[in-house]
Amino acid sequence: MPITSTSNPWPAIVPLDAQSVLRVCLAGSAATPPFGQGRVVLYCCTACSALSRPTRDRSSRTTRAGSSGAGVACVKGQQGDSWKREPSYSRKIDRSLVQTNELSYVPRDMDTHSIVTVGKTVPDFSLDTYDPNTKDFGSYSLAEAKKAGKWTLLMFYPADFTFVCATEFAALAEQHAALKEVGYEVLSVSCDTKFTHLAWQQHEGELSGISYPMGSDPTGKLARTLGIYLEDAGVALRGTFLINPEGRLVSSEINELNVGRNMEELTRKATAFVHFSKLPAEACPASWKKAGDKSLKPGAGLVGKVSEAMKG
Repeated sequence: MPITSTSNPWPAIVPLDAQSVLRVCLAGSAATPPFGQGRVVLYCCTACSALSRPTRDRSSRTTRAGSSGAGVACVKGQQGDSWKREPSYSRKIDRSLVQTNELSYVPRDMDTHSIVTVGKTVPDFSLDTYDPNTKDFGSYSLAEAKKAGKWTLLMFYPADFTFVCATEFAALAEQHAALKEVGYEVLSVSCDTKFTHLAWQQHEGELSGISYPMGSDPTGKLARTLGIYLEDAGVALRGTFLINPEGRLVSSEINELNVGRNMEELTRKATAFVHFSKLPAEACPASWKKAGDKSLKPGAGLVGKVSEAMKG
């Protein structure tokens, strides 16, 4: 799938890797075009449609992938004759979608520096959902949740029809009422489609009792924003995120794929964030479970005397 720039004769090199940098040689600049004189050719993997690194073609003939030392390889390990040139799929790049830094361009939706960390504002997003309550499709909007003064809990998991995930769904279902009571909108999210969510919920007994929406992030855009998307696997890590009504990320917990989460501890933390957001002069100790439990009031008088304060 060769992709060409709208304003210069030198093709832009755009691998189908969202973290790759798009480099464009500007017409009329003093810079040397990629590989000197000649056309830059991209090859498409017949196995997975990934694009090769560029090769140089000084003639109008199609050259074999890797003929100029490009060393092409895709995520499936295909190379050599599995690559073919696909000139019929060329399209134009909208220059409004790129940011300039000398000769380097990064499409805004591929910016690898936009991962949201704790304390930062989460960009507004919307997700298609499957709602087990209505047995129908719906949607979730962070903007609407903020407008309603709601907190948001996102439970990302790797994939539908898997194993540890099913046990997490059942455990979260037991905590859902308590989370709603303190002001949370709860969503599970994966990179599956809403249709797969529907099928899994209707077939897996562990999901029979859930009443929270199942969000769909099929492109992985939100998972990338939160720094949990596994590019090679096309799934998200086990990530749990709490977003306050102002849209700020206040908590992030990320696990590898093989270890499930304790939803009772998640509820404790989620409740604590709501409670202590109303008490800015106080802090939450590790043993805190509910309103009325001992809290801490940081200050000079508490330095070195936390043990006495917790016993008092």
